[in-house]
Amino acid sequence: MKDSISNTGCRSAASNTGIGSTASNTGYYSAASNTGDLSVASNTGEQSEASNTGYYSAASNTGNFSTASNTGDFSAASNTGIDSIASNTGKFSTASNTGYQSAASNTGRRSFASNTGRRSTASNAGNFSTASNTGYHSEASNSGDWSVASNAGECSTASNTGRYSSASNAGDWSAASVEGKHSVAMVTGYKSKAKASEGSWVVIAERNDRHDIIDIKTAKAGVDIEPDTYYKLVEGQFVKCDDE
Repeated sequence: MKDSISNTGCRSAASNTGIGSTASNTGYYSAASNTGDLSVASNTGEQSEASNTGYYSAASNTGNFSTASNTGDFSAASNTGIDSIASNTGKFSTASNTGYQSAASNTGRRSFASNTGRRSTASNAGNFSTASNTGYHSEASNSGDWSVASNAGECSTASNTGRYSSASNAGDWSAASVEGKHSVAMVTGYKSKAKASEGSWVVIAERNDRHDIIDIKTAKAGVDIEPDTYYKLVEGQFVKCDDE
């Protein structure tokens, strides 16, 4: 087992390829890289990067204008910085980003991508997975089967193309859509809309100007409403609306 490496200098780098090891860097314009198993790469500096490709590992970056990347299985990539990215392609993994104007991306199966920042994106292409985004002007996208895309931000979109999946959006003036079969698109926010592919369902709530729920209805695309078409609920009736 190799020793840990720590670097606190500006425009610096900390690299560790050993198993059971740590690479830590707190300097600006810096990088912390770790390719070993059972390892950690941590970077708190601005305009910095923390990268970890090992199994059972974690890459954490709290700096602004930064990136935390982890491709290992059973792993986590976490980034809380503004204008930042947390990316994880490993199985049984997590990518989490709480920064503004940021992105959390996870393509692994049985995985989780979470982003709470405004003007942000949480994307997950894995099966049995979840993409969650609570930020404003944001998007939660999931293309995996048996998966969930959830977004609570206003003026936002939750999209899911997997089968047996759901797209849920609780924000006002927002949208939810599903393209897979046997799936559900649900919106509960004020003046929001939903659409579904043929054979799937929409659940739409109608709210008054005080934002009280006054009605909620379900419909099956291809039977009750047209497929691949956005609808909103107006005075208890499904009404078509544009895609914008």
